[in-house]
Amino acid sequence: MSTFPGTFPHGLPPIAVAMAGIDHAAIASLATAPGGGRVKAVIAWLAATGARGARIDATMPGIRPRELDRSGRRDLAALLRRSELAFAGVDVFVPPEHLIKPDTVDRAVSSILGAIDLAADLAALAAGSVVTRPPSGGTPANVSVSLHAKTPPDVVHALSDHAAGRSVRVADHARPPSDAAFVADESAAIGVGLDPASVLASGGDVVALAARLGRRTVSARLSDVPSSLGAVGGTGRVIPGTGRLDVGAYLVTLATVGYSGHAILDLSGLRQPAQAITSVRAIAVRGV
Repeated sequence: MSTFPGTFPHGLPPIAVAMAGIDHAAIASLATAPGGGRVKAVIAWLAATGARGARIDATMPGIRPRELDRSGRRDLAALLRRSELAFAGVDVFVPPEHLIKPDTVDRAVSSILGAIDLAADLAALAAGSVVTRPPSGGTPANVSVSLHAKTPPDVVHALSDHAAGRSVRVADHARPPSDAAFVADESAAIGVGLDPASVLASGGDVVALAARLGRRTVSARLSDVPSSLGAVGGTGRVIPGTGRLDVGAYLVTLATVGYSGHAILDLSGLRQPAQAITSVRAIAVRGV
């Protein structure tokens, strides 16, 4: 089986795949396996494609934080190791409006706090440390969210304080990273989640933006839109490198500014997810 290199040539960011973007119905091999279930099937499929890292979907039944006790977290970390997949953080994309509605805010905050704890625990387990103790050295674990622009300050502070206490950084994918009013310290607990497809769709320059953001980028997605936005109906996204995104220039820029996380391949809306992984793997083999 071909494997996805752990790192790109020349020190470029390693690639991982977001479980949250996988369209389970589009993957014929995801039939529930005896004793395995959907989570094991997804991870097995990722490993079979040659992917080398997985970003956990904290909203997926079976691995939601509230469903995983310490034993369950150890089992998940062990499954990733056996599958030779690096742990590449956690996604918890609860609807942003749930953070501002009185009847949903408590549950939404609880989901994000739980994802932060899950990220910290899996990072420790992946590093061979005791659960709840952050691994020494390396890149901090991170969690991707979409915060509503009107999220109450006390909620933002609660998330930031909890993340800092667990040595986890939060990547906000809802805040427009091109907004000149956005200022964050490079070590702030809440920073930027960079999604090239969103930037390109709004007419932005992803490479220039990545250079300007520097280490304020907590999590960098790998996504693309068609060269002509009207060329693809429905999803509006294409395999990275086949549309507007210069994948090589983007990864080089991330490495140059000191981004130390994974480049997260987002399969959302892609009709041929396995081909997307193969295509990006080919870039890794060729180098840039």
